Amino acid sequence: MQHRPRDRKRYRCIIVMLAAFVFCSSTTFAESSWDLAGYLNENAESTADAINGAVTDLTGLDADQWRLDIFVGSGWDTNVIAVPDGFTLPGTRSKGSAFLETGFAFEYDIITEETYTLSGGYLLTVNYFEETVQQAHLHEHELYLTYQRDLRDDTLLTVTVTDIYTNLGNNSFENAIAVLSSIAVGVNETSYVEFGYEFYDYENSFFNAAGPVNDRDSHSSAISIMFVTEIPGVEESELYVGYSFTNTTADGADFDSETDTWFIGFEAPLTVMNATIGAQLSRVTDNYDNPHSFSGFATKRDDDTYEFEVIVIVPIGEKVDWYLSYLRETRDSNIAVFDYDQQIISTGLTLHVN
Repeated sequence: MQHRPRDRKRYRCIIVMLAAFVFCSSTTFAESSWDLAGYLNENAESTADAINGAVTDLTGLDADQWRLDIFVGSGWDTNVIAVPDGFTLPGTRSKGSAFLETGFAFEYDIITEETYTLSGGYLLTVNYFEETVQQAHLHEHELYLTYQRDLRDDTLLTVTVTDIYTNLGNNSFENAIAVLSSIAVGVNETSYVEFGYEFYDYENSFFNAAGPVNDRDSHSSAISIMFVTEIPGVEESELYVGYSFTNTTADGADFDSETDTWFIGFEAPLTVMNATIGAQLSRVTDNYDNPHSFSGFATKRDDDTYEFEVIVIVPIGEKVDWYLSYLRETRDSNIAVFDYDQQIISTGLTLHVN
């Protein structure tokens, strides 16, 4: 067997990604990731070329058939495992933690025709937290296949089949198999309405040891409608509002529920640094069917959860984006143990390889 010489460019890309972890784990992570953005941009072309060559060597795919994004960042989560309001964790365990996040998204065009496409992809997301909440280390793997067809000039059908496996704290947590479908119908040149249907089958291997009533193996069906339009006077922008209804049937009586979700959001370009900003506000109302075990089987659980998220993305050259995001989630339940407040701020970089 003949050994191939080391490719210096490919080793450089590994060094760049390791440098990202060092920079982003520092206290002033927003500053550090911005500084790293400049450094990575200087090396972006050679890094992308190195990864490009590796993918081509391994798969033999043409460059115009696939896309690959790699991201790395860090942040702070004020309530990693959604600890109830007023509850103190025992020992040295803490509610909040700094974290590192990294992963990649790969997509491949299997079939590309004039009226339809078939593509497949894989998404890996990894989060590492401090030792005090290391049980929350997250590895999420998503494998999907997406079919899109133009039914008419103004109507697009999309069907996705996906399998999402989640490992939490180095233990198997959940596997979800889903079918996601939508039909988008154009209203005019800048607006459309999207109708959706989703089906999920969940197999949860983490909570089920707590007893039959807490068995979270379940399946759910959801219908949705969303209206999307351009913000008046702002080109290449989107303003959207929508609603979805979800019915969940679980093996454990505590988790049969109906969920109403209302949401509104926008995405728009900024005049500063060619940046893009996006934001979304949601209200999620969960109404559970059966008296809950945490209330001594006396009260049915009802939750209202409010979510607000904003993200700013700044391109640093052609290959690199810098992002800064903020998320706040607050739940108000009629059973106090389910009340919580969580805020997450994160920043990092995305390298567009191809």
